[in-house]
Amino acid sequence: MNIFNLLLKKEITDQKLIKKGITMNTYIASREELETLIREAVENAIQDILPTLIRKATAKEWLTRDEVKALTGWSTSTLQNLRNTRQIQYSQHGHKILYPYDELMAFLRANRIKPIW
Repeated sequence: MNIFNLLLKKEITDQKLIKKGITMNTYIASREELETLIREAVENAIQDILPTLIRKATAKEWLTRDEVKALTGWSTSTLQNLRNTRQIQYSQHGHKILYPYDELMAFLRANRIKPIW
């Protein structure tokens, strides 16, 4: 079907709708308007997702004691207690103890207290 037939078909359909009392306004955006709309949509999507992507890309898989303390605000004894009671996961080689970042975040989410309101 060529463009003329498509336009003719659309005109006939529009006339049928008008006879039924249904009116439709058609707006055809210019190329510049479409580019602006697309650019704004992409910018908004990037602004929404970029911080999360950067955080995930720069996050370390394993954290040291000092990094966990800085992240959570826990004291050394609190961290020791959480390890001793097996509330958080960790890996130990000799005296070096490392904590999996994803597991710490899961622990914090699991223990989150939601407000009543």
